[in-house]
Amino acid sequence: MRAFKGFLVTLRPEQWSKNLVLFAGLIFAGGLGEGSLLRLAVSGFLIFCALSGATYVLNDLVDVRSDRQHPDKRTRPLASGTLPAVPAAVAACVMAALAIVWAYRIYTGFGHAASAYLALNVLYSSFFRRMVILDVMSIAIGFVLRAVGSVEVLRGVAPSTELSPWLLVCTFFLALVMGFGKRRFNAQDCLPGKD
Repeated sequence: MRAFKGFLVTLRPEQWSKNLVLFAGLIFAGGLGEGSLLRLAVSGFLIFCALSGATYVLNDLVDVRSDRQHPDKRTRPLASGTLPAVPAAVAACVMAALAIVWAYRIYTGFGHAASAYLALNVLYSSFFRRMVILDVMSIAIGFVLRAVGSVEVLRGVAPSTELSPWLLVCTFFLALVMGFGKRRFNAQDCLPGKD
């Protein structure tokens, strides 16, 4: 039971609010009152939550050694040992695979968007987060893929749903501003003389 609770914590459900972007297509298409479209948007949201949760597990697996030395992160389930690494990795892979299969069953274009999102996050956890500029660009592209997914998830039922270039541009630049702002804030906390 402790391992299961640890796995749920490692999925970082408090971060899943970022996936609310999956409702953007539904809102812009004016489909909030249509049950079939709402169900698809909810499915898209859950799929992206599963994918982002699986990549948080991967992130913690990659960082487990350094997290054990960190004053705050050492209490994370993988770093503290309350969640064994192998079962966590297997569960995350199964969850991601099921989410991708579900995405393709909804609509091929949505499956492509979900697959691209997963691939980007694996690359981010493995490489990009250690590279200046690429880390923030990856985060911004992740939000763009969510926006693309918000439209693609509806196309199986509503093929006329259009992907607005303005939605993509605004999503990308807003995510960039937030990403660079967060990086600047974190960098200031690390300056000499900061408590």
